[in-house]
Amino acid sequence: MSTPLPIDVLPTWTRFNNVELDGIQVGQVEGKGLGFVADRDLTTDKGSPTLLKIPRDAVLSAEAVADYAKVDHKFRQLLEGMGHETPRIAIMLYLLAHYRAPAGGGSGSHKGIASTPWTEYIRFLPRQIPTPTLWTEEQRLLLRGTSLEKAVTAKLATLVSEFDHLREISADLPFWQSLLFGEDAITVKDWALVDAWYRSRCLELPNAGHSMVPCLDMANHSDAPNAYYEETADGEVVLVLRPESIASCGDEVTISYGAAKSAAEMLFSYGFIDRSTAKEEITLALDPLASDPLAQAKVHVYGRSPLVRLTRAKGAAAVSWHSPFVYLMCVNEEDGLEFKLLQDNAGGRELRVFWQDEDVTSKIDDFESHVQTHDLHSVFQLRVVSVLQQLVEAQLEQTRSSPIPEQEHDASSRQAGGADYVRIVATLREMECSLLEEAMASLAEQQAALLLEDDVRVYLGLTEDGPIETPSAQVTNEEPDFS
Repeated sequence: MSTPLPIDVLPTWTRFNNVELDGIQVGQVEGKGLGFVADRDLTTDKGSPTLLKIPRDAVLSAEAVADYAKVDHKFRQLLEGMGHETPRIAIMLYLLAHYRAPAGGGSGSHKGIASTPWTEYIRFLPRQIPTPTLWTEEQRLLLRGTSLEKAVTAKLATLVSEFDHLREISADLPFWQSLLFGEDAITVKDWALVDAWYRSRCLELPNAGHSMVPCLDMANHSDAPNAYYEETADGEVVLVLRPESIASCGDEVTISYGAAKSAAEMLFSYGFIDRSTAKEEITLALDPLASDPLAQAKVHVYGRSPLVRLTRAKGAAAVSWHSPFVYLMCVNEEDGLEFKLLQDNAGGRELRVFWQDEDVTSKIDDFESHVQTHDLHSVFQLRVVSVLQQLVEAQLEQTRSSPIPEQEHDASSRQAGGADYVRIVATLREMECSLLEEAMASLAEQQAALLLEDDVRVYLGLTEDGPIETPSAQVTNEEPDFS
């Protein structure tokens, strides 16, 4: 297994791999660990200077992994056995192979791993990362009641499944069985570490796509960055000082990590929360109605986990929500929904969904637009709002009723480096509670407005005209069930 290298060896690595730093160096930044620090005064008086240049052959992308597999046939066997349909899996396998590669190339059965710039660079990557998937079981208890509780549990289950598959396919590949699962065998924690490297350091480049860029991944995030990165036409990645920015000698040089993320996303991917840039947003799992006989069919045609995203835009008075599945969830056969098992072009059987006799399977993400033209659109909207109210209320109650116990405010709840997990999760709870409270108020206003609409009042039997004649209308003496 590769052993960590001290960061003061990095300049040697950059020289050997044609990585150029000009005006910056990697150093300790107070409260942040490692980062880029200006080693002279930087200005844009004569144009934006290039501070860092990484050659194409050092950028780790899905294409780079594919090229590596052409050179190293042993790695190609692992890649093909694992199934490399996603850039994430391909890059993670590449990282794992170099993480396990013995220093100096090894000997005997471990010879044969082709060397790349990452063979040594991976030794600079941290072995401890504050992302929740690497927390201890006790530390993960702090997430109870937050939106990350289920998300982290689901992610860990995925990592275990992937690791089990890796172990299974390695059993038929003697080289990898020996390297990965022989003496000092890897565990699922190693796979989770590689996943954390990928999630916390991966960038989206215009041409290369999801990529990890050595040295550039040392840059810290800021809500007011003084530098930016870009991919050149020949595949190089450069770090450039922003126009009209300055950095005095000793100042930190920072970048933006991309589009604004919610507090939960920041903590999940990076292990920290920046309140100044965190988007006011929360994503909740949406469970199908237990009494719905079509629940399984709806989830099947939707094809992924049903979610609801609640967002409060900057300066907005109300919380908005987005969930394609919730509209499908709130209609049934009496409304015009139908499922059919049809034969596909290959001769197999495929479940298709129809709305008002129209096949909408391929347009399931836009199901709301299909119900908007229905006479009962406002009724469907009321059902949707009612479902969301119940979901938000339950989540808010869960968050409020799961405070952090006093006994958890101890050293075991602190991560390596001194940052406090309790403080971080307390910030997450505070931000999510505030958003959920605003969402409850917004949904209550929407419900009140819908209950005043004539077609809703007629449907619910709240007017002298009585209910309109539809197959789904039922008049009872019970409270209306909007769900």
